[in-house]
Amino acid sequence: MRRVLIRPHERETYVSWKAMIGRCKYSCVNGWKNYGGRGIKVCPRWLESFSNFVADMGLRPPGMQIGRKDNAGDYAPGNCEWQTRKQNALNTRRNLLVNCRGKMIPACQAAEECGHNYNNLCAFLYRHRGYSGDVSLIVFPPLRKLNDHAVRQIRESDISQSRTAKLFGVSKSLVRAVQKRQIWKHV
Repeated sequence: MRRVLIRPHERETYVSWKAMIGRCKYSCVNGWKNYGGRGIKVCPRWLESFSNFVADMGLRPPGMQIGRKDNAGDYAPGNCEWQTRKQNALNTRRNLLVNCRGKMIPACQAAEECGHNYNNLCAFLYRHRGYSGDVSLIVFPPLRKLNDHAVRQIRESDISQSRTAKLFGVSKSLVRAVQKRQIWKHV
């Protein structure tokens, strides 16, 4: 690759372009296993020159990142756009996709759209693995304090105490005490 003269206002765009190429092309680059290692490529036109990339994508707007619309697709003009960090974070393989009003969207976005507490939604989906119904129709009763059912779930939980505490809206020390049967001994 030949040396490129970058003007100051193009610097952020150039950094994004170089990082995109690195994670797709070079196995020694951090993150390669999630991009090049999965077969994600950069289109030949963009590999050819930075100016081709700028011609197709434009300069990077402040606070934006390059993101792919189809997470399994390559970096190419029809599949890339400038996205906010939040938009980009919603488009990853590790997101749990759920049915919300007929659309498959990440659980965190569904919770926000439906007015659900994200931790309650995750707890529900954890308990009802394979649930394929519309999450907007789920009604969560407010948990004012622990009850027998919640205590049993906390004791049977195989996830960390801090995550369990978040799911039930209680402190980590309370979860620890419940699991050690220091409190709620009758259940």
